[in-house]
Amino acid sequence: MSTPPVRKQLPRHVEPRKLVAQGASLSGNAPTAEMTRLADAVISMDEGAQVELHFFRDQEGHATVEGKVGLEVNLQCQRCLQPVHKILAGELHLGIAWDEERAEKLPHRLEPWIVDTDVADLFTMVEDELLLALPIVAYHDADQCPGTASYSTGQFEDAAENPFGVLAQLKTRQ
Repeated sequence: MSTPPVRKQLPRHVEPRKLVAQGASLSGNAPTAEMTRLADAVISMDEGAQVELHFFRDQEGHATVEGKVGLEVNLQCQRCLQPVHKILAGELHLGIAWDEERAEKLPHRLEPWIVDTDVADLFTMVEDELLLALPIVAYHDADQCPGTASYSTGQFEDAAENPFGVLAQLKTRQ
């Protein structure tokens, strides 16, 4: 019986300048235990997000991080209010900026990742990307949602009296 491959855990704190200078690549799991903002947005999630990151200088000389993040979560279906399984997946194209002024000068194809010290929190950056990957509204597929069969607009009669009915009577008298 084979066991699934074990992915190594990413370091929480990294030095982006060194990683860019080395042209480093990192891959592994980012534990979700401390991703409290993401935990507040989902019902449950896997213990680790899969992350692949590549640090380099692009052709224009910008310190850049590109990669992918992925995580399996359970969200609340907005039709039936039951858990719905989703895979959050995102591609990131970040320009590392050391302050707000440099962040504004990045090209539009790069989202700024502001790192104002020598050491950056990689898990916070991953959590930000996963939050951006959340769907605006979560639903089961229509044929699999138990809530689709339980509601109907149905037929109804408007029993309320028309407030302008008196005006219609006055018009017919003239």
